[in-house]
Order: sequence, then structure tokens, then C-alpha cells
Amino acid sequence: MKGFANSDLSTALGRINKELLKQNFSIVRVPSLNTNFGSFTDADNKIKFVSLQNSSSLHSEIGEIQPAEDFLKRLVPMANEYNGLPW
Repeated sequence: MKGFANSDLSTALGRINKELLKQNFSIVRVPSLNTNFGSFTDADNKIKFVSLQNSSSLHSEIGEIQPAEDFLKRLVPMANEYNGLPW
């Protein structure tokens, strides 16, 4: 976590289900949208995302698991509205 330089992210990882971290778990960062989430494949071989932050824009809370398609459907409008300025 040191390389991410974000204590909120390490706190979020401490709050999610530890069984997820035993799987092929990846952290996804989208700095331009100020968004972080975890990615893993479930038992049915479907990609799922777990929220690593509370976000009203994405309608998600830390630890909430969603199908990747649902999460991305909410992420696309944020990307389309991004004005290119840093957060």
C-alpha cells in the first residue's frame, strides 16, 4: 500500500471480506476519476468489483460487491463528464 500513498485505501482493504484477498484479487485505480476498487473472479468465473471507497456517484459503499458490468455502467457517465482537471 505504500506505493499507492493512500491511507484511505489501506483502511478500506482492512474493512472488506478477507476471503477476497485470498483469491486472484487486484486493485484498480482510476486516478482521473478519483476512483479505486478491487477486482476478482467469483466461483462462477464472473468478474466482480468490490468498492474500496464510499461513492455517491457510483452508488457504492466500502466492501460492496457488484458485477463488473453494473459498476462500469455507472463509471462510464463519470468518465464522459470528466473535465480533465485534477481532483
